[in-house]
Amino acid sequence: MTFNFLQGQTSRREMLRGSATLAGSAFLAQLFPATLLRASALSNARQTPSPADLLASMRAKFNVQIVYLTL
Repeated sequence: MTFNFLQGQTSRREMLRGSATLAGSAFLAQLFPATLLRASALSNARQTPSPADLLASMRAKFNVQIVYLTL
């Protein structure tokens, strides 16, 4: 599927597909309770480490490797 958003005139078929996608997502949003959606967003936020933690883990990984110098 290609999207020509600003490249040309939008056809009726493309508008119908876009509106069906929007209506379907709005319908699905009504099926799931808001607390469930918030809980999943919070769990995703908790699983993402901070940049400082990522840097510390990378430094720990690199410090474990033994570097051999060949002359």
